[in-house]
Amino acid sequence: MVKKYLKNEEGFTLVQTLATFILITLLGMGLIMLAFKVSEQITVTQAISHTKNDKTYVTQEAKLTLDSELEKLFSEENLAENPLGTNTNTLDRLMKNFVNEHKVINEGTIGKKKDITYQNKLLNYKIEPGELVSPGDEDEQGWVNGKPSGVVGIEYRAYKVTMPIESIITDSKGEKKIESEYCYEIQWESKDDGTLISETDIWGNIYYQINRPGGLIPLSADSVMRKMANIYHYQDETPDYLVPFPSGDMSKKALNGTYGLEIPYVADVVDGNNTFKNDVSHLGFEGSLITENGFNLHGADGNSKLTTKNLLALTSQGNRGTDKNKIGNLSIDARTGLYLSLDSQNKDHKQIEINNNSSSIIETPNFVINNTISREDSEVGTYISNGSIHLTGGSKDTTDFREYKGNSNSLNLQKNNWNQYQSGNFIISHSKVELSSKSSSSDSVYIEVDNNFMLTNAGLDADLSEDTFSYFEDQNEEIIRQPSELVLKGNNTLLEVKGYSFLDAPKRYQRQLKGDYQPQKQIYVNNQGFNQISLEDKSQMRLGYTGVEAFRLKSQKDSILSMKLLPDLALFNPYFLEKGFNNDEIEGKVILETYEEADKNKLEKMLKERNIPYEVTNHTDGDFSNCENGVVTIYNYRASGDETSYEFVTRYFSYLTELDY
Repeated sequence: MVKKYLKNEEGFTLVQTLATFILITLLGMGLIMLAFKVSEQITVTQAISHTKNDKTYVTQEAKLTLDSELEKLFSEENLAENPLGTNTNTLDRLMKNFVNEHKVINEGTIGKKKDITYQNKLLNYKIEPGELVSPGDEDEQGWVNGKPSGVVGIEYRAYKVTMPIESIITDSKGEKKIESEYCYEIQWESKDDGTLISETDIWGNIYYQINRPGGLIPLSADSVMRKMANIYHYQDETPDYLVPFPSGDMSKKALNGTYGLEIPYVADVVDGNNTFKNDVSHLGFEGSLITENGFNLHGADGNSKLTTKNLLALTSQGNRGTDKNKIGNLSIDARTGLYLSLDSQNKDHKQIEINNNSSSIIETPNFVINNTISREDSEVGTYISNGSIHLTGGSKDTTDFREYKGNSNSLNLQKNNWNQYQSGNFIISHSKVELSSKSSSSDSVYIEVDNNFMLTNAGLDADLSEDTFSYFEDQNEEIIRQPSELVLKGNNTLLEVKGYSFLDAPKRYQRQLKGDYQPQKQIYVNNQGFNQISLEDKSQMRLGYTGVEAFRLKSQKDSILSMKLLPDLALFNPYFLEKGFNNDEIEGKVILETYEEADKNKLEKMLKERNIPYEVTNHTDGDFSNCENGVVTIYNYRASGDETSYEFVTRYFSYLTELDY
């Protein structure tokens, strides 16, 4: 039995071994088949993934292109020409034109062999209200609806624009279509009533910075000064790219050529240790030109021109130079600003003189004269005796700050309020400025300001260091900086401002903005003098809407000072009239244009209470020949349709929906 059992066991073992071998073989074949199956599935998955990646790339290309194009559409510059207003009419027109112009958003080829083509098309658009959060929902991070508290005339509006996209991808297997929706949610601040008051009010802030709710901060004189200071010092952290003007070129009879391109970067150019004293033919700078040791630049011929794609800063703060820094018969094109300054502590640098001929024009979007005055020497100042200066919006090619050498902390100064900054502004800060066409009968001085003007004693040191910005000379705020003096002389001298003007007064505290409704403090420092305007020999100063604080006015017979007053006589202090007539210092013509009938009546009452002589006329049309000398002429109310519409996009974001792979 045992043998038989053993014999049977051997057979079983053989069978078991064979079975095991067969099983292993089958398993091996199964694994091989499974491997083929998995491999096939991987291949299929890869193909699907590849197709999905193509579709993702194509749709994302459409989104990126639309993002870029809509950023241009809603830029400050474009909205200035196409105000969005208080409803969707303008938005609807803009989007209709946008879709018509972008029937094909973009197209191209993809794939390793560039054998796959694609095309993205816009089909239509839809506008609907955006998701706004009510002011009471403080914990929400959405957009605020309605009017922010404490601000006059500003409302938020938000809309969602949806645009269907059709993407067509063509490869060797044929054509595939993808449909998706591009959503663009946009919010802007729109200002209705009180625009003239609020924007003049904000422009009139200097040294004391203001904080406003929301993203819209209209231009202030303070922001112009600080941005110019930032441009001036932009390359301080990369001194190896703040290059001196080649010393060998300084000896040339006439400077010619282009400087400031240190491949691959743009570089600002400084005068080194030399006075920039040369004849100029056609001289250009890719960035800024900054002189700190004085200058004497004269045109070599009738077509001579100096161009800077960034700032032209002509200062005299070093130990070299002459008592007179000069510009003569030279056209200037300073693309982001012209800055003039003296070191008032250096008695060797006393004056800046500009004497151009009729064919030499200075053009720049920003003109700042700072720190050119002295308590001890009345001759210190800036003197413009002939020529035209046009402060106009900068549409020309300027330096892109991304072209400078920098690091991740380098600011792009064109990101914030650049369009407003480049709009044509004139600031006289802590300076004496004389515009005089008296030297000869053929001389004329004309300064045309497309945007805003400021006269103030607040200023900075000559090198535009922000930590020196103040109304005061000392840290204890006891002694104010010398008040500014603006003197106009001659029948052919005219300063004309088309935007807002602000005639400032020295302050110990920041004044409250209109609409803040907080108790008013006594802010003037009235025991150390006010800024002063003197008009002589039939000269003219014509201002647009003007904020008037306490200042001194002296005017000779047949000279003209005209200004538009804001609604409800906002920001108007009659101190200059009261003081001027009491001291018999106003002999010329003062024309005040009121906004509406009620303002005319209010102004009459104000002048009558202060014994200030006045007359009322129904119209002047810019001709003041019939206005009387030695009195205030109230130009009767005009049509009150002069409000400006201003919008600024404060938030936007975009995304794709309904993607079907």
